[in-house]
Amino acid sequence: MIGATPEGYYALTFGSDNVTITSDLLITSPQGLLALDGNDTVFGSTVTDIISGNQGEDSLFGNDGNDWIRGDEDNDYIDGGLGDDTLIGGLGQDILVGSLGQDWFYGQENSDLFVIQLERSATNSMYGDLIQDFNPLEDTIGLRGGFTEASLQLQPFEAGTFVQDLITGQIIATIYGVAPAQLKGHFINVENSNLDHLNNVFNGAIDLGILTNPLSLNNFVGDSDIYDFYRFTLNTPSEVKIDLTGLTGDADLVLYQDVNADGLISETEQAYSQENDLNPEKIVQLLASGDCFLWVRQYQGDANYNLNLSTSPLPPLQPDNPESDATTVKTVETPYSGATFNDVVEPFDTLDIYRVQLPTQSDITVNLNFLNSSANADADIWIVRDSNGNGNFDEFENAVWSDQLGTTPEKITLKGMNPGNYFVGVQQVEGNTGYTLDLLATPNSSRPQFLEPSGIPNYSSYYGWGMVDAAKAVALATGQTTPYPDYPTSTPSGDIPTYGNFADLNVMNVPEVWNQGYTGEGVIVAVLDTGVDLKHFDLADNIWVNSQEANGQRGIDDDNNGYIDDVNGYDFVDNDPNPNPNFKELETDHGTHVAGTIAAAANGDSAYLKGQWNVNGVAFNSQIMPIRVLGNQSSDETVAKGIYYAVDNGAKVINMSFGLSADDLWQNAELYSKTKAALEYAKQQKPNGVTVVISAGNERSNFAEGLVTFPTYPSRFSKDDLAISVGAVNSSNSNNLQFADFSNPAGVKSSNFVVAPGVDVWSTVPKIIYTTMGGTSMAAPYVSGVIALMLEANPSLTVDQIQDILTQTANPLAITGIEISTVIPPDVAIA
Repeated sequence: MIGATPEGYYALTFGSDNVTITSDLLITSPQGLLALDGNDTVFGSTVTDIISGNQGEDSLFGNDGNDWIRGDEDNDYIDGGLGDDTLIGGLGQDILVGSLGQDWFYGQENSDLFVIQLERSATNSMYGDLIQDFNPLEDTIGLRGGFTEASLQLQPFEAGTFVQDLITGQIIATIYGVAPAQLKGHFINVENSNLDHLNNVFNGAIDLGILTNPLSLNNFVGDSDIYDFYRFTLNTPSEVKIDLTGLTGDADLVLYQDVNADGLISETEQAYSQENDLNPEKIVQLLASGDCFLWVRQYQGDANYNLNLSTSPLPPLQPDNPESDATTVKTVETPYSGATFNDVVEPFDTLDIYRVQLPTQSDITVNLNFLNSSANADADIWIVRDSNGNGNFDEFENAVWSDQLGTTPEKITLKGMNPGNYFVGVQQVEGNTGYTLDLLATPNSSRPQFLEPSGIPNYSSYYGWGMVDAAKAVALATGQTTPYPDYPTSTPSGDIPTYGNFADLNVMNVPEVWNQGYTGEGVIVAVLDTGVDLKHFDLADNIWVNSQEANGQRGIDDDNNGYIDDVNGYDFVDNDPNPNPNFKELETDHGTHVAGTIAAAANGDSAYLKGQWNVNGVAFNSQIMPIRVLGNQSSDETVAKGIYYAVDNGAKVINMSFGLSADDLWQNAELYSKTKAALEYAKQQKPNGVTVVISAGNERSNFAEGLVTFPTYPSRFSKDDLAISVGAVNSSNSNNLQFADFSNPAGVKSSNFVVAPGVDVWSTVPKIIYTTMGGTSMAAPYVSGVIALMLEANPSLTVDQIQDILTQTANPLAITGIEISTVIPPDVAIA
């Protein structure tokens, strides 16, 4: 075991663990047990447990007590045991068994089986087990204890459906968000089914051997045998065709391949066929050599089926390595002597990662040249610093990219990189190509150069005009020259420890504004980011709705805005009207986290997680317009389109928590020329313009002090009065606010630069979970929320007026110091 972590977890090993939690194991680990990777089996104690499975096919048993159990990635078996439990499936196809007590179920992504009752005599509670995110297209409800669908009565209510026992009238389950008609046919009896996790995942798969010739077999899935797993092996990369025919009931087909050889199955390694009724299922997929898995699963009724497989070998591809995540990277042992690697990226292995440790301040150069490329091949390189030291590359740890088109050589040169661990990635964009990666680091002993004082009264070259002050800003927006009176420090309710963002809200004097009745009502805030989880419990009621599209015809541009079916926003990366995160890409949480900081509901203790998390948006009655502009194919153009869309569809505030991750030498306004034109359009929009808030960037701690002296682009357009730049402070001690070591500074020349909390910020992430993230990305939405409060108080404010009010009312004296990652800075007091 690894033991207690600084983040508050009790972490197991990266292998497969078998653990029983003793009653005192988690006393010093408030965030509970974290199983990490591997196929783990965890048995809870007789008291309340918090268990997170993380990656791997995990079996998690709560035992007694009111437990919180989350499977996270892959296909998990979760049994709450006795007590009122919260069961969260995560990304895989999960089996969630509530057992006794009133249990909360969250299946999350992919198809899940919810087993809601063990015996008729066990009355769980007044409302039975609670299923929050049932998806009629994917999920199934399992019944035990003599229950069948015929023995149930489905009663609608405002928020969903009550499932009642016809004999006793007892409600055995409450299913939110679906009507009775949507549940019919989704109940199966699992009394005699083997729900043991190991017999329903890959370890119990029927081995079909090496697939070279066509293969056919007959089998059955139904109430007594819900799943069939198969394994087959490919000796060479091949096109594989799979048909499921002769169906007597509705069954679906899923194909998996562990293409990166990490022993886990991610979303990008799956293919599905989910036709309705008795229609045949079919998958045609290009697969690399190695083991593959098939899953035939019952959807409705008993289904006999014929399974047919055939394969056509592809031309030989180049050999490659499996270094595709932080646990399997190749380590560069001698960066100061230089290192060269030859490898390949292609559709079956899209990413190779290398770890570099710099013991001292250094310069680093990385070159990528291409070998034996296919037609239209393209690959890029990136570098990211493991700034939090967790051994992984996280969403807020911004990467520096080189992304030349096609097989044009790629090169990154960075000066004065701070000591620490770095990851270098070779990322496939299109086709397949061999490559040569050359890496060289050189010690750089130059002394840090600190920013000079600005010489401008009340303006710091580090933290600009200071900490945003909501009470002063909103008061001045209404013409009141004195701030709103102090309001007692706001704290969450509840009788158990709560994790939330109330300390941040208090630092910015937000409760004082709420006490005046301002909550952002009627203000639309566009979040241009990685997408927003539209169904998150704390966000769903505050997601913007395009009423003309919502009430119009599907497939028609009902509002004539140029976009079809854009009911809740738009995705300019994939060019579709679904602004949810793309879970097949690396960054999925960022946009939802930003949105929660702005507009998470003020609903007291989260009903979902029983009061353990309590997040309030600054403007909790504002509306979020989700616009996805960040992803694998994002660009200056996608950002510009997102801005135009937000302005044209009624947003009054735009939040952009991203930028060009590099030191000063790499900052180039021309890379955001289309974005700048869109920002000008936003400011000129009649009658008052649209205010844009952009994070300042997180590069300062990556480089020697003095190499990052101003905000990254596009945030730097604040110098042209086109945006408000936001830096980050560490507010962990409200009496000692420090300008965060990673935050890009304001610069010696004045601009619209303020700061807000940006370290360990609690907010929402998909699907109904909460977590902390850090960076100026987290600080910017705090400011966007304050602007929404200002606009509710005075809707006639212009962009210039908002910028002036924010900078005039910000408090520079609230900042007591500057965090420097290497040495103590000289006097940087306000001039």
